[in-house]
Amino acid sequence: MTAVELRGIGWDHPRCMAPLRACAEAWAAAHPAVALAWEARPLSAFEDQPLEQLAASYDLLAIDHPSRSRAPGPAASASRWRPPTRSPAS
Repeated sequence: MTAVELRGIGWDHPRCMAPLRACAEAWAAAHPAVALAWEARPLSAFEDQPLEQLAASYDLLAIDHPSRSRAPGPAASASRWRPPTRSPAS
């Protein structure tokens, strides 16, 4: 059962998405309670929406673009994530 579902977004190019999806598969094998799904968007779309808005909608951002030199802060989205609280077994 998946207890935590994380969403990430990155550039719609194999150079970006292939390693992210491979890492997500490896992570899922080692941590089955955490699902990580990556979404892709064209590089030009990153220019149309501020990173702050993306950070509010996604748990992880993979940003590699020269015009995106100003991010909303280090690990802005990840810093808010907390592991789920588990109930003691009955």
